[in-house]
Formats: sequence, structure tokens, C-alpha cells
Amino acid sequence: MKTGLEGELRVIDFLKKEILILEDVMISEVDKFITHSSLKDDSLGYDIVIHSSDGSVRYIEVKTTKSSALTTFYVTPNELKFSEDNAESYYLYRLYNFQYSSKEIDYYVIKGNLKNQLELFPIQYEAYPNT
Repeated sequence: MKTGLEGELRVIDFLKKEILILEDVMISEVDKFITHSSLKDDSLGYDIVIHSSDGSVRYIEVKTTKSSALTTFYVTPNELKFSEDNAESYYLYRLYNFQYSSKEIDYYVIKGNLKNQLELFPIQYEAYPNT
């Protein structure tokens, strides 16, 4: 959980710099464009929301690992469904080789419906006892 939260915070820092350039706003105004949604509810299907001045919205899910870019990662059914329903505005930021001490971020971005972008394997089932 610590690595995941730290990854989200690093992506938010990165996005703040992007907003400063794209939105042409002052530093004091940047926070009004970003909502760190997963701090309040981690079941939404995304971690961060960016509201642009043109009215567009970006939903961002962050997946962080200390391992390489080829390391598998988990996607919840809710994240998958949200990416499908919001394909035009959904982004998954995949952070890898993550180091707490470094300010550098190795990452790639997947845009859109995750079903079309990833090879997915179901690995869990919800089980109920027979009665």
C-alpha cells in the first residue's frame, strides 16, 4: 500500500507540472484541477481525476512496482469495467523500477479500455459455501 500511495503522489506531482504548462495557471491554482480520489474511496476504478478548464476530464489509475516494466500487475474488475465505460478519458500510469529515494519515474501510459490494451487472466473467484 505504501508503494502504491507513493506512486500516486509522484504521478500527481508530474501532472501538476503538466497542468502548469497546459492550463497556463499559477502554482497556487494547480490543486483545483486535481482530485486524489483514492484517498477517500479506493473502489472507484481510478485513483486521480484531472478536470481541465475546457471541461474535459481524465481518470487516472496508477499501478506501481519496484520491479521491471514487464512485471505483471493486478487490475480489479471495477477498474476494468470503468476503463471500458470511460475509454476516451481513462489512463493507466504504470510505474516501474520504483525507488523511494529517486525523483525519477520510469513509466508508461495505457489509454482507453484495458481489455483492448492488456492480456488479462482471471485469477480469483468469489466463493460461497454450498448450503
